[in-house]
Amino acid sequence: MKTDYQPEGNYYDKYHSTNPIVKWMMNKFLGDFKELLQQTEGVKTILEAGCGEGEISNYIWKYYGKLCRIEAFDISKRIIQRARNKNTEIEFSIGNIYELNTRGGMNWSYVLRY
Repeated sequence: MKTDYQPEGNYYDKYHSTNPIVKWMMNKFLGDFKELLQQTEGVKTILEAGCGEGEISNYIWKYYGKLCRIEAFDISKRIIQRARNKNTEIEFSIGNIYELNTRGGMNWSYVLRY
């Protein structure tokens, strides 16, 4: 079965924008996201699907540190390399959601979607 995938890449760097409206929106998003993380104490494993350059994975890692295992994947080899360069503590890999249940039989205790 042939599956068409979305093209790779983040075409707008919303995390480092100097646009005041974008900065306000991202600050609000990250604040709300932190509130979500505060409600998930005791999580042992987090999987981020479509992690891009790893901005959210890094944000989660800064919150949890070594208290949980973080795995993240994206369809782009180039983008995953950027993510790996930012944080070697996170397990970044190449993949897509269509192959999620073929990823080595890993048992994720929690799947984080946003």
